Amino acid sequence: MRFIKALLAAVSAAVAVTASGPLLVNTPPSPEQCGITVVTWSGGFETYSMVVFKDDEVVQSFRNIPETNATQTDFTWLTNIAAGQQVRIQVFDLLGTIASTGLFTIQPGTSNCSLLN
Repeated sequence: MRFIKALLAAVSAAVAVTASGPLLVNTPPSPEQCGITVVTWSGGFETYSMVVFKDDEVVQSFRNIPETNATQTDFTWLTNIAAGQQVRIQVFDLLGTIASTGLFTIQPGTSNCSLLN
């Protein structure tokens, strides 16, 4: 019985240390068509997944973030969505907690890339 109590205490302590508060994702400021946008978040439990929505449909998804750095709370996104489109991003953590950005509009960009429809 002591072993189980000690094990539960250790697991609880590890969970408390690993989580850094509730999962929150920041709305990217002025992302540009074909530009690089850094999406940042805080809290939650790694690993993370990120989904980009346009018109409430998934247009891109990225899984298993971070791939190399266990404390990574950002993702570099090639914003291959046409200027003028409104999108939102959701980040999911290991436990299934979801955090969403507000709706934001893709701004005109200066370079070319393969745009998603």
